[in-house]
Amino acid sequence: MTKLPSRKLRPSKSEKKSADREKKRAKDLAKKTKLFGASLKKKGLKVINKTSDGEKIVIDLENLSGPAAGIFGDIVLQFLGLNISTSSDGAEQPSYSSTVTLNASTFMSGNVNTRDLVKMGDYLVEALEQVKRYRLPGDKRAQGQFLINFKEEIVTNKTLLEIKEQLKKILPKNG
Repeated sequence: MTKLPSRKLRPSKSEKKSADREKKRAKDLAKKTKLFGASLKKKGLKVINKTSDGEKIVIDLENLSGPAAGIFGDIVLQFLGLNISTSSDGAEQPSYSSTVTLNASTFMSGNVNTRDLVKMGDYLVEALEQVKRYRLPGDKRAQGQFLINFKEEIVTNKTLLEIKEQLKKILPKNG
């Protein structure tokens, strides 16, 4: 058997364009995520970026509402329509940690400008301020009912309803 000389495959022009667009999108997202994180820090939130891809912003809410604040933040931010998740390390049960993780790529598309990022940061901080007074009970049996009551309360919270409407105006439309 004769071995044919190996030939390096070069990407097509469209593949190269697509790769360049993806690199630009990733760079833009990382820049916006960094700016958004800095904006949140300025407003007093503790921002911990644990991801190297720049697509997630981890916020520690313990100074706002105690060691289980992440569950309150998670519920409020889901209500507002932000794609987030509590830092649960893959656990099946809900995490009662103090952090929430924002998936930045879902709300920082190419059309979100710096002014919108600052507004989103303001709204986010204002929304999280609404959970300050809540403390998760120590009794595990009482926690479930407490969270049910919390969810019922936030859907009637006038401030959160206003924030939700304002965010709808500036968040990118998905789908």
